[in-house]
This record gives sequence, C-alpha cells and structure tokens, in this order.
Amino acid sequence: MADRMVKACHRCRVYISIGNTYEIIQKEQKFDREHRGHPTQVVRISEILEYYKPIE
Repeated sequence: MADRMVKACHRCRVYISIGNTYEIIQKEQKFDREHRGHPTQVVRISEILEYYKPIE
C-alpha cells in the first residue's frame, strides 16, 4: 500500500495532506502563505508521522 503524500514545514513541525480536490488545494495554498520562508518539503506521511502533527 502506498503512503499518502503530505507537505511538511520543518520549522513548525506540522504537515498538511496534498491532493487535487478544490478543498485540499485551498488548504495547501493557505499553508503555503502561512509558512512562507520556512523550509517545506513534500514527503511520505510515514517518514514524519511520529515527529510532526497535522494542521487543520
């Protein structure tokens, strides 16, 4: 089973799911605005699950 992909902010230690629905794209754009200038990266959720928390 493939892990889902998330965008993580390494400074704040939070992540958000990424996808192609309108609602998810809107949340991702808000995440990008709030974490502008922070180091972010698209990763598999299994890589960061125990260290980062979801943002909602």
